[in-house]
Amino acid sequence: MFQPFYRAQQVETRGIEGLGLGLALTKAFVDAHGGRIWVESEVGEGSVFYVAMPKQETAN
Repeated sequence: MFQPFYRAQQVETRGIEGLGLGLALTKAFVDAHGGRIWVESEVGEGSVFYVAMPKQETAN
């Protein structure tokens, strides 16, 4: 799912345009900043995507 050009093959996604790069680019951005991305899914219900980023200390 987080691989470049991944496209779901379900009936609900047919006709939805896109290259399949969005999640791969998001994962690369999150990884580059030391974060974490994950998904929780239920068949027939949908998916929830989570992103957690480390808190950056600010200079005073």
